[in-house]
Amino acid sequence: MGDEGATSRLDRIALMRSLARHSYAALCANSRACVRHVRERFDSRTVACVRGVPREVCITLTQSNRLALTLTGITQMPLARIDLPSGKSADYRAAVGDVVYSAMLSALNVPKNDRFQIIAEHSGDNLVINAEYFGIHRSAEAIVIQVTLNEGRTLELKRAFYKSVADGLHERVGLRREDVFISLVEVKKENWSFGNGEAQYA
Repeated sequence: MGDEGATSRLDRIALMRSLARHSYAALCANSRACVRHVRERFDSRTVACVRGVPREVCITLTQSNRLALTLTGITQMPLARIDLPSGKSADYRAAVGDVVYSAMLSALNVPKNDRFQIIAEHSGDNLVINAEYFGIHRSAEAIVIQVTLNEGRTLELKRAFYKSVADGLHERVGLRREDVFISLVEVKKENWSFGNGEAQYA
């Protein structure tokens, strides 16, 4: 009985990790959909254990990337570095930061108030951005946005983030979409220390 309980617990963890790595949009919000999804990736013994997962947990996991990532240990902590050409007003810098943060909330499922940003201005000699790379014509107003975050997000989420940032900056501060350069740097969760010399996520 003890071995069966341990196996069930391990299989539930495996289920959560599997759900966290796949798109939730394709899943229906009910427990049988969870079982069908898992059947594609686990053997019949595991599926039997999965049926013991509470229905509300299955529904929540299929509907919410944010909670699923939290439950599976893939935490959302981001750090955004935003590099701008020099001479921007405080309102402009604040607006750019707001747009990036808003896109993190909507597209990357970052929790509210999880906002860590470094916004810096540079002279032309210290912000080198190729004006034609990939056939995209960039102006002197081009900016660089680098976001360091825990690994685990899907290609669909990343694409949604890129679009949300480019559209948001165009609408909010009039920046051309061609002038938005974005880089995502994925790390493992043990690569963060929030203070006290500790690895809080490890």
